[in-house]
Amino acid sequence: MRVLVRLPNWLGDVVMSAGFVRALHQRYPSAHLHFVTKAELAPLVPLLLPAGMVATVHPFSKTEWRGPVGAWCFGHWLRRQHGPFAAYYTLPNSFSAALLGLGSGARQRVGYATDGRGLLLTHMHQLQPSQHRADQYLALLPHPPAPRTGDVRLQALPLPTDAPAPPLLLNFNSEAQARRMPEAKAAELIRAMRQVAPGKRVGLLGSRREQARNEDIVAMLPVTEREGVLNLAGTTDLPGLVALLGAAPLLFSTDSGPVHVANALGTPVVVCFGPGNEHNTGPYHSARAAVVRAPGPVPCGGCQRNQCRFGDAPPCLTHLDEAQLVATVQRLLVG
Repeated sequence: MRVLVRLPNWLGDVVMSAGFVRALHQRYPSAHLHFVTKAELAPLVPLLLPAGMVATVHPFSKTEWRGPVGAWCFGHWLRRQHGPFAAYYTLPNSFSAALLGLGSGARQRVGYATDGRGLLLTHMHQLQPSQHRADQYLALLPHPPAPRTGDVRLQALPLPTDAPAPPLLLNFNSEAQARRMPEAKAAELIRAMRQVAPGKRVGLLGSRREQARNEDIVAMLPVTEREGVLNLAGTTDLPGLVALLGAAPLLFSTDSGPVHVANALGTPVVVCFGPGNEHNTGPYHSARAAVVRAPGPVPCGGCQRNQCRFGDAPPCLTHLDEAQLVATVQRLLVG
């Protein structure tokens, strides 16, 4: 028996699907599970799997398989390569993700009734926006585990034996513009974090394209305070990032993928929420994670947007209380 799963498109969402992956294995213990994932996220998938689980990972490139037709063709290619699938689960809620399942020829195609794809699915679920994203994934399964009991842990990866002690990690970046910490605020927070952990190095995370932004943030610091501030953007691959997050004393971050990786590895996390709903996409079920929002109302009243109408200085992040953030970091470092 073969079961095909289309995993989510974003780093944090893939981590939040770990509970679904483990529950799926319990549901079909003898099945050969196949996972379709974005090519750049493929190294993360083996870390979701419990010991003894038989699985095949299929990297999917949207530049090679373009648009909805490309998604259908990729599903059809999988069917030709591996034979028919008994079931297909789509965790993304897009039309093209459902088309991939149709192309695979799976007899059962399971997903949420979104994006006008009802005719492409054989088993449709109604999305409950109030649920945490991890619980939404679990709810696609027959007789899913009770809410907030999903296991979203990742397997840890070791740092190289000759690697220096990992620094306190800070991440001011995000795929969404509205979730990026304003640069001046980020520089203030670096200074505050260094007071919390005097003498400890801090590392600024980010992708290769965010190297320059991190450099601009460091340049805002007094020259005497730049020593020990490391720009780590683009210096690790995905397994290296997992190893670094797993060994770090704490991650201080905006709402972004590394938050969910660190949380799944048991690393203390302080996440600054601006747009979005922490009850839906915040760190999942962890006593070692804390969410901090700006105190009091902000001019926009809070939103779910990826682009802030106030430009590069979202009020919900600019008005974060530095003293509250410092106290939260101190509590988690001590705990």
